[in-house]
Amino acid sequence: MKTLLLCMLVFVSGGLRAAEKSPHPKSVQVVAALKKAGVKVGDVKPGVRREGTPLPNTYVENVSFSLPSIRPKGGQLFVFTQKTYAEAVVAYFARYRDLAPYVYKSKDGLVVVQLNSGLNVAKAEEIERVLAGFSLAPDTP
Repeated sequence: MKTLLLCMLVFVSGGLRAAEKSPHPKSVQVVAALKKAGVKVGDVKPGVRREGTPLPNTYVENVSFSLPSIRPKGGQLFVFTQKTYAEAVVAYFARYRDLAPYVYKSKDGLVVVQLNSGLNVAKAEEIERVLAGFSLAPDTP
């Protein structure tokens, strides 16, 4: 029984590490969709997961990026495996509307993009439109 439990633990933890180090992360798809729509996204970097932060640690991927009009700032995007995990991050940013006034979800609810406060409304709405039509899940209505 102990051997079985240990094997299951190794399998699960190995699978999680493999998902985090995937050669084709989902965040790349989101950035590609933004760029294809003409959004000039730059300086894309993996986010740093910090222990003890109030930001819910429910995401599987996080990247930060810059936008030309507010460089070196821009925003960050998060990828989730479940919509409920995404909602926790949306609720977190709702508490900080003055710092993060633009928070958008993808069509399937598995991607959240948070944009910095210095961004003009028109550019934020352009990114919102791209995200509203984007889906990681195939055949999302």
